[in-house]
Amino acid sequence: MSDINVVNLDQVIEVLGEKILSDKDFTNADLIDAKVEKSLEVDQVNFSFGLSGNFNIQLFNSPDDIDQDKVIGSNDAIIVRNPNEGWLKYKVESVLKSAAESELKHSGFDITPSLDGLKKITLSSYRLHDSLTSKLRDSVISDFKPYLLIVNPNHLAQLKPREVLRSELNGSLKASVSLNWSDIFVGNLSLFRNLMGANQVLILDIGTSLNVDFDLEIKDNFSLSIQKTTDDTF
Repeated sequence: MSDINVVNLDQVIEVLGEKILSDKDFTNADLIDAKVEKSLEVDQVNFSFGLSGNFNIQLFNSPDDIDQDKVIGSNDAIIVRNPNEGWLKYKVESVLKSAAESELKHSGFDITPSLDGLKKITLSSYRLHDSLTSKLRDSVISDFKPYLLIVNPNHLAQLKPREVLRSELNGSLKASVSLNWSDIFVGNLSLFRNLMGANQVLILDIGTSLNVDFDLEIKDNFSLSIQKTTDDTF
């Protein structure tokens, strides 16, 4: 199975009423009663949505609408919204169970459990709607047939140009690093410049030997966004 199937979608989105995409009083909604038929599996990874899908829907139809994930909005965002078009952003959280988890750990990446002890991933999609006069309810229904997932390569082809699929998860990335004195004196620390922000400080305790080996671990929120740019490029 490769699609999320919300079995009570018509019933759940009744909360949207007769609103249209140009409505300014609608910002977002949580479809907390959405019931997903069953978990799905993609490439040995099981995505479980529990008893409720907990889909969050956010509407962008104004220049002052704010996306916390910064995918849509300002000129430096992935998506720059044009006037007279509406965007719907969907987010759903899944418990991640992977038969290939040992392979992830072997490559240095480990998913951090949340407070309830579960390893979770957030899957988002940004869908374009050209007409602001369309009913919000009808637009959501069309976007859920199917709900597009970044983890499914077949879903990428179903995007319209400029639309985006995204994943986000907390974890840690570990790497073994070898460093010698010449790296320090000539400033050849590109590894750390790429991994750390401008205001972060890394303190190393190095002895008098010419070389030092140590393990580096970065804990952060990791995200991946894929945008369709033309009919056959991403």
